[in-house]
Amino acid sequence: MEMAVKDVSDINPSKESWKLVVRVTHLWHVPSYNNPSELHSIGLVLMDEKGDKIQASIKISIKMTY
Repeated sequence: MEMAVKDVSDINPSKESWKLVVRVTHLWHVPSYNNPSELHSIGLVLMDEKGDKIQASIKISIKMTY
């Protein structure tokens, strides 16, 4: 059964998985606290077709430097 696409404004803590169609409006790198040359995570601001926005982060699980 395919999940229905939801809007950012529909997100709530009742589920762990959501199907969204969004655009990345801002993206930044977050360095490791102990070693600023290592990447800790990537921060994003996501926007749906209605213009609603949500901030998200993706933790980096492998050692990456920049």
